[in-house]
Amino acid sequence: MVFTTDVLVVGAGPTGLTTAIELARRGVRVAILDKVPERPYAESRAEGVHAKTLEIFERQGLLAPVLAHGRVLAGFAFRTGRRRLGELSAAGLDTPHAYSVLLPQSEIERIQIDRLRSLGIDVQRPVEVLDVRQDDEGVRAHLRMGDGTASTIISQYLVAADGGHSSVRKALGADFAGEKLQGAYVMDADAEFAVEPAADRGTFILSRGGFVVIGRRPDGTHRIALSLPARDRRISRDRPTREELQRLLDGFPKVGITLRAISWSSAFFISSRAVDRLRHGRVFLAGDAAHIHSPVGGQGMNTGIQDAVNLAWKLALVVQGSGTEALLESYDSERLPVIQRLIASTSASTKPLLWQHPVATAVRNAVLQVLLPLPAVQARLFDSFTGFTVRYRRGAFIPAARRTARRHGPAPGEIAPEASRGGRRWYPLWGSDTRHQLLIFCDQDGVPESVSTWVNRRADLIRPLVVSARQTQETRTQSATPLSRCAAATPRHRAR
Repeated sequence: MVFTTDVLVVGAGPTGLTTAIELARRGVRVAILDKVPERPYAESRAEGVHAKTLEIFERQGLLAPVLAHGRVLAGFAFRTGRRRLGELSAAGLDTPHAYSVLLPQSEIERIQIDRLRSLGIDVQRPVEVLDVRQDDEGVRAHLRMGDGTASTIISQYLVAADGGHSSVRKALGADFAGEKLQGAYVMDADAEFAVEPAADRGTFILSRGGFVVIGRRPDGTHRIALSLPARDRRISRDRPTREELQRLLDGFPKVGITLRAISWSSAFFISSRAVDRLRHGRVFLAGDAAHIHSPVGGQGMNTGIQDAVNLAWKLALVVQGSGTEALLESYDSERLPVIQRLIASTSASTKPLLWQHPVATAVRNAVLQVLLPLPAVQARLFDSFTGFTVRYRRGAFIPAARRTARRHGPAPGEIAPEASRGGRRWYPLWGSDTRHQLLIFCDQDGVPESVSTWVNRRADLIRPLVVSARQTQETRTQSATPLSRCAAATPRHRAR
């Protein structure tokens, strides 16, 4: 059988589901499929959701169920054995969501699938992509359905979000260069700790030749991740038993973790790899299909979700006839530098954590003890792995002269800051409207007629909000209103 759609999304993990949600919210016909049956609740390597992703979830209507089912983390504690090295606190983040949330990826996917279903879209599974062919008219994906029959989907565009072993990426012949970085064991365990980890913090325990990360899960058990150098002979791809994991933990001096029982465990190698371009004609790579890296900082799933948001609105505009090829090209020019910086930073951060020489590890620990309390270090590290350092200043649509111009406030290509006035926040004011939000600052004379005319001609793409100021001798107040409620008189002063 042959089916048609506007956009086909391959892979129903967080990246693919975010892509489908964003497209469906904008009225684009979208199909999404995955080759595996629904993921069991326990089998979930990714768990951490950071602040930038929480802002995305808020706009998509997912924040409330994520908070209801997850555990809020206020930061991360670092120690070696029983000695405290310091903490990273999320309190300084410039966002209403100055925290992370620990929630299994499988539960995040369930919440996303429910939201997608409310938009009239179901995930088709198990469906395997056998081959992908494209021409000037579209993309033909040849599929094997769950019952073994063959099928074809023809789409204008295809988004490959089918993970690190992406079948679509392989069908394209795209290079996935990089290096093997570390081996890891992950377990969900009922455990006893010599030093009880704080319930509202993730805990890093640094040792010689590896490190352990602990987070308390919503059900009261603990997610424990154990990382070792890639050449460590103790690493196996087999699913480890409780006894094997206990022996590994006992090999770390003074870690002090006793496993009572494990409900799930996994062993795997972690590589640092990326494609050299994200766009291949009408096919786009996103998430783990485009980049994989060290889990330090918990950025993998979050970065994939941000890939999806960057791409989906652009695809929607092009499919609906309001965007151009240059808009699609900007996905590559904006996201690929972010990915390259992420891979470089996570690799550089991971290698010292795997040092084995006692002098090197002692110096590392001493440096961390000095640097972690510094506010500038706190802000830089948290901003980095939560996504708030991402900038598109060199994006395709920002003139070179505006990239370097001195200005107050955010420059083109920077993240729009959150703001509040009179108890109202900008982001909820924008609500679920998927159009671009245009803030128009004006004085008491109102919005110039020329501005009003320009905006009204683009009402399908732009939602205007007027920020007006009334100055008195005692106070200065600001308010935001829709353009239709603001006077369109010819002012004595230009709108700011």
